[in-house]
Amino acid sequence: MSEEEFALNPLNDKDKEELKRAFTKYDKKNLGNIKPIEIADVFRMAGQNPTVEECNLMINEAEEPGTGMLMFEDLIKICEKYWKNYQNYSQELKEACLAFDRQDVGVMDFDEMKQILIKYGEQLDENDLELFQDTFVNESGKIIVDDFIKQLNPVDTESGKKKKGGKKGSGKKK
Repeated sequence: MSEEEFALNPLNDKDKEELKRAFTKYDKKNLGNIKPIEIADVFRMAGQNPTVEECNLMINEAEEPGTGMLMFEDLIKICEKYWKNYQNYSQELKEACLAFDRQDVGVMDFDEMKQILIKYGEQLDENDLELFQDTFVNESGKIIVDDFIKQLNPVDTESGKKKKGGKKGSGKKK
């Protein structure tokens, strides 16, 4: 692979620090390398949320050199291809929610969303649906779009910083 292919999403210093901190946790022997299979865990620990497909692609790229280990510099090059900048995430989520908020009133119908997700191949079991419903759906079966976006956005919209850990919220009105 050429250098141009890797330069899709250059990481800023703060992102590199988060990635380095996560990398160090998996570099248990302090040798400056990790196993390719650990890329997804490092990536997640650095605040990213790669898909299964992206994880597999990263692992395959990491295994390409054939050494069986991955140096931090090589991890940076691989991660730059998959790193997501969450600054515009709220707007992207809001645009995606428009498909479910046909009257543009700030609510989505849970049953309609569930049917569409299932129709398009999402593997949702009863536990997934129950957790989703308990977290996001109010008594009238509606999801409040702004609350939904706040919960899903990995960046605190007021401070602009990545959220640490997950807080369980609820769309239910008490």
